[in-house]
Amino acid sequence: VDEWLEAFAKSGKPEERALHLKVAELLLESAWSEGPQLITPEHVDEALELVADTVAASEFTRALETLSRLLAFLAGKHVIGQE
Repeated sequence: VDEWLEAFAKSGKPEERALHLKVAELLLESAWSEGPQLITPEHVDEALELVADTVAASEFTRALETLSRLLAFLAGKHVIGQE
């Protein structure tokens, strides 16, 4: 998982690395707080709430775009569920 986080963080511009890591940590905290499992829409909804509470309003749109890219990245790792 740490390798995934690093790979995802490096996939963006260097100045966006901190935001990439923060969004990834919030999603994984939401989804895997009780252990690894497939990431569901409910986890994404919870992560969106955490993002809204955590990032500055001026960064919210970028954070949503980052979350979308993260979900695509994680889909390639086969950890996105349907429920």
